[in-house]
Amino acid sequence: MAALTVALSAWAGLFSAVEYLRYHNPPRALALNANDAGALVRNMDNQIQRVGQVPSANALADVAHRALRSAPLSAGAVRLLAISEQLRGKAASSEQLLYLSSRLSRRDLGTQLALIEMMVQNNDIPKALEHYNIALTTAKDAEGILFPILAEAIEDPVVGNAFISQVRAGHSWIGAFLSYAIRAGGHSQTVARILAASGAAPRIDPNENIKSLLLVGLGAERHFDTLRQTFLGMRGAKAELLTAAGFNPDSTKPTWAPVSWQLTGAAPLSVGFQRREASGETTDLHVLLDSGAQLIAARKLLFLRPGTYHLRSNLQSQSWPAGADGRWALKCALSAAEPTIWMGTFGSGGTMQTPTAIQVSSQCGVQYLDLIVTSPEGQSPLEFVISSPDLRAG
Repeated sequence: MAALTVALSAWAGLFSAVEYLRYHNPPRALALNANDAGALVRNMDNQIQRVGQVPSANALADVAHRALRSAPLSAGAVRLLAISEQLRGKAASSEQLLYLSSRLSRRDLGTQLALIEMMVQNNDIPKALEHYNIALTTAKDAEGILFPILAEAIEDPVVGNAFISQVRAGHSWIGAFLSYAIRAGGHSQTVARILAASGAAPRIDPNENIKSLLLVGLGAERHFDTLRQTFLGMRGAKAELLTAAGFNPDSTKPTWAPVSWQLTGAAPLSVGFQRREASGETTDLHVLLDSGAQLIAARKLLFLRPGTYHLRSNLQSQSWPAGADGRWALKCALSAAEPTIWMGTFGSGGTMQTPTAIQVSSQCGVQYLDLIVTSPEGQSPLEFVISSPDLRAG
């Protein structure tokens, strides 16, 4: 019995090694078994990827037949035959073989990629998206290949509209894809439209992580109308936050940035909100900046209507060295240049030196309020606490 256990253990170890080599090092697997179907197909796939050129129809057919003699139900081998038939101009035969390969195994990524390409050429977008789903559901390598392609594809309104049904279906990969598309840049507006049209956000994004990511993406791409709509659709969102500047639990909620305050938390800057011990309410912002640096310590998006405004805020510091500077700046957010609308500078006493009125024109309906800090060279780090800004109309 012990001998049998040892033999089975050794066989299992050899099987695991062959499985590993079949995927990661097909030539080594073929050295152990020259007719290993999985290794033959994988080796051919790697050759195509490495050379960037499809071998001849005869070469593909030869490998496919060798693999099928070893494993008659090899989906990858049938797929190689399909490509061989395509190269010979036999489109109908190639299509039938691809469908056969997909029926044998939905896990062969190459088959799904070929079917996606075929459906796109046939202008059958819904079918192409079905095969996207099969590939992304069954193949662990599919995301790296298909996410970038799909992110660009949904910018086409025809594809984007067809993709809404995939989002409604709530496939397991949808959340990861939408997050990828937002982070990739240039797709936030489209993702917001698809997410809204699908009505599936509560199901695929119950914690609103994608919506939080979407707010940041829409802000970076300056799609402010869509950002505003997305924010107001989030749980607990309050419209007054769009025009308020003060520090409070809502305006300092990280998941609502940039409608809430965004802090620059990386070196050489340390910044964080302070709260009252009794109530837990946010009252002040603590800033510590290394010498010789100038940074935006905090930023908040505002949707101020045209008119006159006043901002009051105080700064407290044990020492305010020569050359140190702290200021509030209201900037127009509509363009990348972000021209300054108004600026208020703190003096050594911690009061605003330029408490002039802020004039917001109808030409700029979206603004950023920035706290800009400068720490002089050759000094100790600049440290101070700034009170909640009080922004009022009139």
